[in-house]
Amino acid sequence: SVEEGGQWERVLGLYEEMVLKERYRLNPTQSVVLQVACALNFARKAGQEERVSQALEELQMKGVDISLISYRRVVGRFVDTVRNLLQGEKRGHAVWNDVLRRLKRLGFHGVSTDVELCNRLLEVAASLPGGSQWEFSLLLLDHMKERGVQPDEMTWRSVIDALSRAPRGSQWARALSVFDQMQSEGCTPTSDTFAVLIQALGRARGWSQWKKALGIFQTMRNSGIVPTSRVFVCLLRALEKSGETQSTCLSVATRLFDDIKAAGVVPNVDMYNALISILAKNTGDTLAAVKMLGEMTRDGCEPTSTTFNLILNGFANTAGGSQCEWAQYLFRVMKQRGVKPTLITYSTMINVMSNACDGSKWEEALELFEEMKEQKVMPDSITYNTLIKAMRTIPGDSQWEKAIEVFEEMKNQGIQPDPYSYSNLFRCFANAEGGSKVDEALFYFQDMRAQGVQPNMR
Repeated sequence: SVEEGGQWERVLGLYEEMVLKERYRLNPTQSVVLQVACALNFARKAGQEERVSQALEELQMKGVDISLISYRRVVGRFVDTVRNLLQGEKRGHAVWNDVLRRLKRLGFHGVSTDVELCNRLLEVAASLPGGSQWEFSLLLLDHMKERGVQPDEMTWRSVIDALSRAPRGSQWARALSVFDQMQSEGCTPTSDTFAVLIQALGRARGWSQWKKALGIFQTMRNSGIVPTSRVFVCLLRALEKSGETQSTCLSVATRLFDDIKAAGVVPNVDMYNALISILAKNTGDTLAAVKMLGEMTRDGCEPTSTTFNLILNGFANTAGGSQCEWAQYLFRVMKQRGVKPTLITYSTMINVMSNACDGSKWEEALELFEEMKEQKVMPDSITYNTLIKAMRTIPGDSQWEKAIEVFEEMKNQGIQPDPYSYSNLFRCFANAEGGSKVDEALFYFQDMRAQGVQPNMR
């Protein structure tokens, strides 16, 4: 689209070719007008007023009501203004009062508060980077009803979505209440509505509402609604954090996967990643997760870096020490398939080496660290901390001097050490060959205090 792809110049070029060149001279459809209207907004922002004026004049000559363009521009600016307000510090009634004043002012431009405008505002409120404005969503829903604006499925779904993103999953009960209200008012939920409701239950404090989420899924199935991949992903994420036993997680996850496939849903990468995460993390069945790669390929799904990262993380956290050989094998397969290792990939692989049961893989960890820098993948604090951890693991034979080099490089790169960084460094000093390096430990303890890093019990 024009807005998502930044293709406004191309759109205007095609339009000008369509209506101005002698061999075409075509009349634009309403759909074309809408896209041109959006492109003109971007052209105006880019300072191309003459081009905008010419296009508007040509549209008027074609008999197009250019108030449509003005309407879209005014609404677009209004939505941007509301987005900026919602990203501020105000919450609840405070931000709502600001928006309400602007809604009234919007009416002076001939723009009514219709369901399309409200849905755009609700989508913004649900998808803010710092967390949703769920209080605003509820107030806007009430305002719609007061003005006689009938909520549609997208309205209800956006409100439930905002509630699902409330901090610490605190609004799951309200999400259920809104869902019940939606049905009582005669609006039929879709699979996407059920997905955001399951998401709200899955994020409840302590993941205490996992079984209720499963019940909602069964209600959806009994209603004859075919689940989408999004429903499955939301359900498995709730299961993954539910605290259920490993065998229960594995049993439920595979049953749900088979059930959704039997319903005619073609598994996609997100579905497979959700299942692989259960296998690799909750059940410890990492080799089963590796086998899942073959099934993915047979289903026409190419594994992504996320797929490989999930399995590698499972290898890093195997009870009794990481499975280095399997991880190295999978890392090679990843690169052979043309999947580019990411920052998470390299950090996870270094963690695999640092968790080796005999503490002998610190050199491999260093090699991975150098490789990632050669590949222009910049390490972060997690990478540095994990690498320092790899140096500490052999009692009586830690690589404390190497650890200092890595620590100092971290600081030189402008990355602030945290308590975990210093803790790993101190353990390297404690495990040094020939006895603890007390002077070095005291030096870096003073450095820690000078950097304003608060010591912890570790």
